[in-house]
Amino acid sequence: SLSPVANPELADSNGQGLTDANNLERTLVTQVAKLNKQVQQIERQYDTVDERLSELQPQAHDLQQLLNKQQRELSENEKRHAVLAGEYDSLHQILH
Repeated sequence: SLSPVANPELADSNGQGLTDANNLERTLVTQVAKLNKQVQQIERQYDTVDERLSELQPQAHDLQQLLNKQQRELSENEKRHAVLAGEYDSLHQILH
């Protein structure tokens, strides 16, 4: 801690330096305690987010696989549609 003996500039004839040092120390201790509390809250939030992410990752993976499957099916259907449209045009020309 800060003391007038270690810091002669803090000492004066009425002890104001010691009072100022004590006030400063209390202020610093209070600020450090507030910062520690904020850090603990942030750590808890991080843990909560991490847990939630762990829960959601398998669902996201399943949804990605489903999306890939649906995209493949869509591509196949588009190809099939193109073939059928070509056959329809050919048949239409033959009939008319």
